[in-house]
Amino acid sequence: MNALLRLSLLLLCLMTAGCSTSFTVAVDSLSDESARSGINYYIEPGNDVSPDDLFFRDLVALVTPVFNARGWNVVLDKGIAHNVARLSCWQDEPRTETSYTTITRSYPVEVGRGRHRHIEYVYYEEPVVETRTVFTVHLRIEASALDDTEKKGEKKERQIWRTALRCSTLTPNYRDVVFTMAQVLPQVMARKSGGIQYYQVEYQRSGKIEVHPLGGGSLW
Repeated sequence: MNALLRLSLLLLCLMTAGCSTSFTVAVDSLSDESARSGINYYIEPGNDVSPDDLFFRDLVALVTPVFNARGWNVVLDKGIAHNVARLSCWQDEPRTETSYTTITRSYPVEVGRGRHRHIEYVYYEEPVVETRTVFTVHLRIEASALDDTEKKGEKKERQIWRTALRCSTLTPNYRDVVFTMAQVLPQVMARKSGGIQYYQVEYQRSGKIEVHPLGGGSLW
């Protein structure tokens, strides 16, 4: 399934739900703004995934327009590339969170006698235990410039930028979460974030996707 089709299906599911849905994405991005490199990028897996993996190919198709918007070309031949971008995504082990709250309840009590008899309510706090499973997904792009000098048949590399995204959600399908996180890339890829920054990705009922910066700090 290609990237555009998968995103369309995700939007359809969210619209069918009848309400807007939002995700919070954490971004930590570093960039050597003094570095000078060419415009041709070769994208390869950054973790133990085959370049022919279908999901990896979907990811490349998803991020390619972001590269193009920066004036960069994504090439299929590493031999003509000026830079290499390593694209990784993975999911942490799901974690269980337990919260303890109380809910106010009441029960009727008959008091008094005869014509003075009436009903009063006794209120008490009932403990409530809630458990939820949280899934944390990561998306990372690390880019290095390929120097012209050859060493043992391979070009030397010099890292020029790195952009890492993280999203903790109750959604168990990490692929859909990765596609959601990628909506933040046009604003943050290859730019300095100055520490961890947070963005909200919101899917409107109309099908429109909105990305809003939330600032820095710790939300989790």
